[in-house]
Amino acid sequence: MRKSISIVTTLVVMFLVCTGSAHAQMTDIQGKTRLLGMIFKLENLEERAATDIQRYESRIKKCGDTIRKCQNIINLAQEKGHTQAEKVAGDALAKAMNARRINTELKHAAEIRKNRAGIAKATVSNLLKTDASARPEIKSLITDYSGDVYVWSEKQGKTIKLGEDSVFCLKPGEVILTKGNSSVEMQFLDGRGAVRIGEHSRLSIEKNASGSQTINMIKGKLHIAVNKLDEYRKMFEEKLKAYQELENPSTAKDVLVQEIAEEYEQKKDRIEKVKSGKYHSYGFLGPLGSAPLIRTTGGTCSIRGTKFLVFEDEKAGTELIVLEGVVDVRATKGEESIPVNAGYRIRASKDGVISKPEKIDPMKIEKWWER
Repeated sequence: MRKSISIVTTLVVMFLVCTGSAHAQMTDIQGKTRLLGMIFKLENLEERAATDIQRYESRIKKCGDTIRKCQNIINLAQEKGHTQAEKVAGDALAKAMNARRINTELKHAAEIRKNRAGIAKATVSNLLKTDASARPEIKSLITDYSGDVYVWSEKQGKTIKLGEDSVFCLKPGEVILTKGNSSVEMQFLDGRGAVRIGEHSRLSIEKNASGSQTINMIKGKLHIAVNKLDEYRKMFEEKLKAYQELENPSTAKDVLVQEIAEEYEQKKDRIEKVKSGKYHSYGFLGPLGSAPLIRTTGGTCSIRGTKFLVFEDEKAGTELIVLEGVVDVRATKGEESIPVNAGYRIRASKDGVISKPEKIDPMKIEKWWER
C-alpha cells in the first residue's frame, strides 16, 4: 500500500530583498526607511486608539447622565405609584447600564491598543538608533491580540504566552498559535500591511533559500490589508516633510528622522518606480517599493493594494476571498495569471488545481477580524 503523505499548504508572504552592488550601497537607508515606515504606522495606531478612547469616554459620560435621569424617574414613579412609568424607566436604566459596561470594555481595549502601539514604537525606535551592522533584520511585529496567543521559539526551545503588555518582534523559526476566541494582529515592518490571524490558527515565520522572510500559514484564517503603494508613498513623504520643517527638534528622535529625511531626498531618484499600478519583483528601498507576494502550494497571489481573506484547511485546501482591490492568482500548473476582483472568491486544492473566480455576497461574510 502506498504511504500517504500529508501536505501542509503554506501561505507565504514574501518580502523581496534588494540585491546587486547598487542596492548594497544603500542598505542602511533601506533599513532606516523600513523602520521609519513602521514608526509612522504605529504613530497612526496610537492616534487612532486615542481617538477611540475619547469617543468611548464621551459615550460613558452620556450613559452616566442617562442612568441618573432614569434613577430619578424611578424614584418619583415609586413615590407616586406610577407602575408603568417605573417599568419604562427601569428598562431604559438597564439599557444604559449595559451600554456603559460595553463602552467601558471598549475603552479599556483601546487603552491597551494605545499602550501596545507605544511600546512597539519605542522598540522600533531603538532599532532605528542601532548601528546598521548590529541591527537585527525583523520584518514583522505583533502589535495587538486577544485571548490565548502563544509563540513557540525553536531557538529558545520554549513556548511563550503573550501578556497584556507584550510586544513581539517575530523572527525566523518562531510559530504563532491561537486558541479559541483568540486573534493576533501583525504589522509588516514597512508599515504598509497588517495581518489579522483568527482563532485556532497556526503559522510560522521562516526564511527561504533566497533569504526572503516568509509567513507560512499551516492552518486557520487570515485577514490581510495592504495599502496602495501610491497612497503609502504619499503618507511616508508627508511625514518626512513634517519632520524636516521642524525649526527646533525637541528630541533625539526628531533629529534622527530629519537626518534620514535628508538622506532619503538625496537618493530618492534612485528608487525604482512601480509601473501601471502593479508590483514587480524589483529590489526595493524600504516601504516605498516593497511588494508582498502570497504563495500556496496551489498557486501564487500578487498584491496590488487590497484587503482579502485566506482560509487554510488541512483537507479542503485554500480559499481566498477578495474584499477590496485585486489579487492576481497563478496556478502552479500553469503560467496564466487570474485576476480576482473584490466580491469574488477562488479555491486551490492540495494538488494545485485552482477554481475559477466565483461571485459572492460580501454582506454574508462574517467579519471576525473586526471583533
